[in-house]
Amino acid sequence: MRPQPERTHTALARMVPSRQVAVASVMVRQNNCSGDFARALLAATPAGLRVDDPRGRQSDRDGVRRLADMERGLIRVQLVAQELAAGYYDDLFLLALTASFVGSWMRNDVVRLWLQSRYPGNAVTLGRMASRSECARHAKRPMKLAYTPVSAG
Repeated sequence: MRPQPERTHTALARMVPSRQVAVASVMVRQNNCSGDFARALLAATPAGLRVDDPRGRQSDRDGVRRLADMERGLIRVQLVAQELAAGYYDDLFLLALTASFVGSWMRNDVVRLWLQSRYPGNAVTLGRMASRSECARHAKRPMKLAYTPVSAG
């Protein structure tokens, strides 16, 4: 873990402990511990959650409100992203498994001919899916499989 910038430490020190925890949580989830981000969150902090001298520079109330709204929006987006990420890997696993099944079906001559005779449109779509799933997306080359596909013969 790298040390936090001095400006981040200074901004956090100007907040009450409960606000420090909330801001640190936002910064870690956002993977942004920069001094600029900490100062923006400090600016969004209401006066009641700050420990610095109240006679110092006073923030514009409208600016504080808008920054606080942006912070709440950022937190909402982070929570939605966490919910989506939870199902993301399951979906990827199921897609990979489905692509594997489709690929094995399309390599089987009996299944492929049956599909072509009964459902020609679906056979074309599944054939396209199988050929695309056998290539790595970025490199456009065949994937190295951890197993050897069994060909039907």
